[in-house]
Amino acid sequence: MVKQKGSSDYDSEDSQGETTEGMQSAECAQLAGVMNKDADVPETVQEALEGSEGDQWKAAMIDEYNSFLDNQCWSLVDLPEGKKTVKCKWVFTKKRGLNGELIKYKARLVAKGYTQKYGIDYTETFSPVVRYSSIRVLLALAAQFDMSIEHLDVKTAFLNGDLSETVFMEQPEQFVSKENENKVCKLNKAVYGLKQAAKSWYEKINKVLTDKLAFRKLSSEPCVFIHGQEHELIIIALYVDDIILFSSKASQLKKDDIKKQLMNEFEMKDLGPASQVLGMRIINKDGKITLDQTAYIKRILERFNMTDCKPVSTPMESGLKLHKEENSNCNYDYRNLIGCLMYLAVCSRPDIAYTVSYLSQFNNCYSDTHWKAAKRVLRYLKGTYNYCLIFEKGDMKIAGYADADWAADEVDRRSYTGYVFTLGKSVVSWESRKQRTVALSSTEAEYMAISDASKEGLFLRTFLYECTGKYYNINLNNDNQSAQKLCTSATYHARSKHIDVRHHFVKDLVGSKIVILNYVPTVDMFADVLTKSLSKEKHEKLISLFF
Repeated sequence: MVKQKGSSDYDSEDSQGETTEGMQSAECAQLAGVMNKDADVPETVQEALEGSEGDQWKAAMIDEYNSFLDNQCWSLVDLPEGKKTVKCKWVFTKKRGLNGELIKYKARLVAKGYTQKYGIDYTETFSPVVRYSSIRVLLALAAQFDMSIEHLDVKTAFLNGDLSETVFMEQPEQFVSKENENKVCKLNKAVYGLKQAAKSWYEKINKVLTDKLAFRKLSSEPCVFIHGQEHELIIIALYVDDIILFSSKASQLKKDDIKKQLMNEFEMKDLGPASQVLGMRIINKDGKITLDQTAYIKRILERFNMTDCKPVSTPMESGLKLHKEENSNCNYDYRNLIGCLMYLAVCSRPDIAYTVSYLSQFNNCYSDTHWKAAKRVLRYLKGTYNYCLIFEKGDMKIAGYADADWAADEVDRRSYTGYVFTLGKSVVSWESRKQRTVALSSTEAEYMAISDASKEGLFLRTFLYECTGKYYNINLNNDNQSAQKLCTSATYHARSKHIDVRHHFVKDLVGSKIVILNYVPTVDMFADVLTKSLSKEKHEKLISLFF
């Protein structure tokens, strides 16, 4: 566990004033992008070209437009009678590194997908991305088997996706053809902004990886692809246009050949050893891999005027209970702050997972009290900003801790489930969330927590089998003996007959010895930190498992 200077608790208020200017996205990475948007980024083409950085924005627009032409994304045609065009716009951003340094000016031409009509312009839209827990499992495997980790970035990835529907788009501003100014763009590729763009790109790269490069897609994780086995193993994890490439020492020549073939198929950048992926910093050194978001935390503190705040030792005051404020006139940036914190909690900071999950219930009904509680998380992060997850060699086994806090929510009396899984010495998965139904007893709440944890454990077991060819049992620790007896009982007791049948599948897992239940005392239940706010001493003891 990494200790910080100045991590003692304070009762005084923050040294900075509160942010009062008000404002999640489908993906956590987009939440980070919203928070990091520069104040001087233009909103319109006119602002971009007439500003002090006009030359840079113009060059970025030309580069983007040329990418469309190189990929033959459209053909100029007359608009057929009865057809309508999809509008488009330019979106500007400054791409920055982990430390905030300017990397490049970026102009993106996007279609206004909200003007598309279902059944006419698109049908299916779903596209998977790799789970963060899957990335952490792969990092644990990389540390265990001394695998190298490299990062590839596909340029204008969506422009590679083939479009099956007939879609017409207006010509982009500043690039309207003088000879064909009345014509429209008949799209051949799934350009950015179209509802089906991500799906089309995934189908294209999936076909290249499986058909041309002989990778096999995991059934448990559709964005992870495997090539070879045992000592000559190559694994690709795909998150939209980011490719994370894991390879064993014995497969270096094959890996280089695969990279060349990928670059022949798509225009991409070889970013070398992975150091910055999805807003997370990866350090692979001396047989140990660390994962942190130190720079991102610093930017959050700066964004919410908390750079000089006084640290506290826990993310939430012990025993704090909040209630919905139905008629609040507060205009704080509450939802944006919770979104930024959620990104942290999902990626690398399980120690704030419960607090963020709890505070997110009040996104539409918050008050001064909720805002102060959310700012306390920032004060906690101030003193713990360089905590990092550590992945290193160890005994390869799946160990989990599952806990519940019965009837914890005073509003609806639902319980909280918390679980955490380790692979060897490495924490790879965690969850903190309110249960879907009201539990009538602590036994029932714990039983549902064990069931939910077993589902995640089963996923990890299957994922590891597909990666390594070995099955691992799931050692699951819990501190409620009554719940464990309910899991091992062959009969349904009258007091448990009302429990949703979906929770009873854990009986089969325990009966077949896929899940092995163990009892641990409450004082050693590491998942307790994922179900409630704790005292300073207990919080620090329990998070020692994570960092």
